Amino acid sequence: MAEAVCESGPFENENVVVVVVVVVKVAVVKVVVVVVVVVVIVVAVAVIVVVVVVVVVVVVVVLVVVVVVVVVVVVVAVAAAAAAAAVVVVVVVVVVVVVLLLNQSQDFTYFPKQANTHQSKSNSYFIASQHGCLLVF
Repeated sequence: MAEAVCESGPFENENVVVVVVVVVKVAVVKVVVVVVVVVVIVVAVAVIVVVVVVVVVVVVVVLVVVVVVVVVVVVVAVAAAAAAAAVVVVVVVVVVVVVLLLNQSQDFTYFPKQANTHQSKSNSYFIASQHGCLLVF
C-alpha cells in the first residue's frame, strides 16, 4: 500500500482540485460582474445628476439673462421718458423766458377799446405792441 500511495503522488484526487478551481473561477466572475454592474449604475446615476445640474444651471442662466434684459429695457424706457419730459420742460422754460425778455424790451401802449355803438361805456382795453401783438382784456 505504501508503494501505491507514493506512486500516485500527492494529487490522487485531481478531479477535486479541478472542481475547486472551477468553483473559484465562477465566484470570481460573479464578483466581477457584480462590481461591473454596480460601477455602471453609479456612473449612470452620476451622469443623470450631472445632466440635471447642467439643465438647471442653463435654465437659471437663461432666466437671469431674461430678467436682466427686461430690467435694462425698463430702465432705458424710463430714462427715455424722463429725457423727453426734461426736453419738454427745458423747451417750455426757454419759450417762457424768451417771451418774458421780449416783452420787457417792448414799449406797450394802452388804448381804450373803441366803444360799440350799442354800448354806452366799455371797460375793455387792448395792448398794441410794436410787433403787432394784440391782447384784449
